[in-house]
Amino acid sequence: MGLEVIRRKIKYGVMPFFILLGILCCPVTLNATEIAEKSVSENAIVVVIDPGHGGKNAGAIYGGYIEKTLTFNTAKAMKEELEKYDGIKVYLTRDSDVDMELGERAAFAKEVDADLLLSLHYNMSELHKLFGTECWISAFGRCYAVGRDFSLIELEMLTKEGLYDRGIKTRLNSRGTDYYGIIRSSTANDIPAVIIEHCHLDQVNDKSYIDHNTWPQKYGVLDATAVARYFGLKSEQLGVDYSNEVHEATPVPNERMSPDDTPPEWCEAEVMEVDEQTGMIRGKLSAYDPDSRILYYTVSFNDGKTFGEYYRYEPDENGDVYFEVQAPNKKRTRLVVAALNMYGGLAQSELLYVGRLTYLLDEEAVEETIVTTRQTADLVEESENPDVDDVPDEDTEPSKRMKSASYFVLWVLVFGLPILAIGAVWKCFIDKKRRKTKENCKN
Repeated sequence: MGLEVIRRKIKYGVMPFFILLGILCCPVTLNATEIAEKSVSENAIVVVIDPGHGGKNAGAIYGGYIEKTLTFNTAKAMKEELEKYDGIKVYLTRDSDVDMELGERAAFAKEVDADLLLSLHYNMSELHKLFGTECWISAFGRCYAVGRDFSLIELEMLTKEGLYDRGIKTRLNSRGTDYYGIIRSSTANDIPAVIIEHCHLDQVNDKSYIDHNTWPQKYGVLDATAVARYFGLKSEQLGVDYSNEVHEATPVPNERMSPDDTPPEWCEAEVMEVDEQTGMIRGKLSAYDPDSRILYYTVSFNDGKTFGEYYRYEPDENGDVYFEVQAPNKKRTRLVVAALNMYGGLAQSELLYVGRLTYLLDEEAVEETIVTTRQTADLVEESENPDVDDVPDEDTEPSKRMKSASYFVLWVLVFGLPILAIGAVWKCFIDKKRRKTKENCKN
């Protein structure tokens, strides 16, 4: 009996204790299956793809496009393409239309021990003037260096498609840390993160680089190829080998790489020609910024109070950009041009032209040409038949009379008869009233 009691105590008392202790000692995570897969190849490169936004956070919405949908489709295409390469493990921060905190996305990348986190986005600007593709990276240490090296490859591939290169940028908040939460949280975990803004949804210059079907998938393949080139991967399935591709590494900075918060140092321009017939003003400009690249130029016709559309700043071998603009018609023009750097810093030229140009618009010019042609034809006809205006046209005169008679009959039917009917009713009413009055007087 004593042995039986001891056996029961071990079975029902001590054993549950050891089972509970074993459970507590074993780490359990939400992505345990995925992390277990990583142990299959400890040397594999780990890349986390973050489809920006999701759930209630739709991101940019413009012209029928929804950013969260575009990013998700691009991310799936990117993952599918990357998994064709050897020696890489790929994860998505979300595999459905759900909202996630930025810190949660970075924590997932830390959990799977990611070598690189790429957050995919599509852009839109407040005034709908900006266009092109850009990458945002951390301003600190190794995360800056890795982010910049990858972004150089990424932008090279995107700009080969024709997109305008808006550059590789950093941004700081009021506390002096990385502004964007996904980058800030990843940097805190020592994981390099890059935000890829593929193109602008709201700008005519990028219209040919976005649609619902082709481009999201195409961007995914491009992004995947940039990753393969950066890490030197190869794929037997795709028949490519980037293992021998060499890229100059960016030195790890000791200080934070702050963004440029100053305007360009100078912007100079001159007017070369003023066409008073068309209102076109032609000129050239050049600008300089020691801290960041000049990105756009723009034009003002009211001495810099407001500026119009942005244009690519792509100087020739002499450092000049030639421009051609049409001045406002019949209004006073005070022409100024301006240059903008990568961070929106603006420097404007001196006043280039003052005047009031009056010219024919395209429609007016066409109408004047037609009128002139008709007048010329009439003059020629008059010279051949000097008395033609004195002879009434046999076909047109009767038809004019018939039209006048028809209009008169129509007017009588529509307006005359109703008026006569109303008058007759009114007369009967008055006569009846008068008779009744007379009868009352007699009585």
